[in-house]
Formats: sequence, C-alpha cells, structure tokens
Amino acid sequence: MMNTATPVQTNPATAAMAANGILRGTEVMTLAGIRPVESLHEGDRIVTRTGARALRSVLRNGGESFRLMFDKPQVVYLAEGQVYGETGLPFAA
Repeated sequence: MMNTATPVQTNPATAAMAANGILRGTEVMTLAGIRPVESLHEGDRIVTRTGARALRSVLRNGGESFRLMFDKPQVVYLAEGQVYGETGLPFAA
C-alpha cells in the first residue's frame, strides 16, 4: 500500500514558519492544549480547520524545523496564526 500522507506547507506571512517546516518552539493547538511543535508525536490530535485530526507522523528536519504529516492536507492552527495545506488557499496568518 502506498503512503498517502501529505505534509503541511507553511504560509509565508507567518513569522514562525521556515521554508522547510514549522520552527522549533512554535506552539500548535492540540486537543490536550497548546504544545510546542517539538513535543508532538504520531497519534496526537491536532486542531485543524476541519476539526481535530490525528498526526500520522512528525518529520524532524535537522532538529530546528518540523513537518506535520496527515492523511490529507490540513489547516493547522498555531497559538499565533495558522498554516495551510497543499491547496494553497489564502488563509490568514
């Protein structure tokens, strides 16, 4: 079976974002409260535009940035702003 996980891309207007993911220390909204991205793990329930979604995996890029992987593109809410998925829809930061 082919892996269909899709990474979350970042909104360039959001200061906490890096070109290759979400920077260490960025706070992400989860069902367990606001948590730093580096503390997230597979199965954590992340608050998205379409509701809470379970993470398939978290990719660590050299320890300084992270990519959140879901079954399909998701808008992920941060403590300050939001990031958007591959659709490129113009969500506000």
